[in-house]
Amino acid sequence: MKHGFIFACTTKSEHELLDNLIFATNKTYAHKVFAVKEGDFVFLYNLDTDVLWGTFIAKSEGIYDPSLSLFDGKYPYYVKVEPIGQLKSVGNLKKTLAKLKVSWRDIFTEKG
Repeated sequence: MKHGFIFACTTKSEHELLDNLIFATNKTYAHKVFAVKEGDFVFLYNLDTDVLWGTFIAKSEGIYDPSLSLFDGKYPYYVKVEPIGQLKSVGNLKKTLAKLKVSWRDIFTEKG
């Protein structure tokens, strides 16, 4: 069974993540990174613009690499991703999720 995961970014980090097709995070969400399996669906949520990008497929399981050069090594937990077809975006995600009575944090931190 495939699962879906949302990684968060800011406007400052969005382009670097998309250009490198690596979605990275810090130790706080390491457990979620290690829950990602190759073939799972992955999305990128920009906290600044309230835009969700997708859909991506995980091309690796969760990885810990303290020598990862992105962001000066601040986010050593990551997943390699690949877009599925043309990227699509959903704006005003918070409003959409609020209608469903869901927070993006609930989705990202939910134990699955």
